[in-house]
Amino acid sequence: MMQRQRFEYSTSYFPLAYEAVREGMIFFKGPPMPTNPLTADFVQSSQYQDHMQAMGAEGWELVGVQPALRATVVPAKKAEGQIVSYPTTSGYFFFWKRIVLAREEH
Repeated sequence: MMQRQRFEYSTSYFPLAYEAVREGMIFFKGPPMPTNPLTADFVQSSQYQDHMQAMGAEGWELVGVQPALRATVVPAKKAEGQIVSYPTTSGYFFFWKRIVLAREEH
């Protein structure tokens, strides 16, 4: 009789940093807004690289990646009177699986 494969699962999360940019003229600049993701810093970080290598060395297979979104709200300018929001990626969830080795039964 053939045994079914069994799996175990794990999830990792890595935040994504942004460069905050101020827009507007000198006296009318708004607050810094997170508009430019620092993706090179993300994938080249030793923490990210070490984690990816460790998971692979332990037999984990990366089976999915999902961004975690958050709402970024742009404060309303007094003259416009509207609030604008847009989604930004706050980080990524990494989903892993590996085969659970069956113990020999006597």
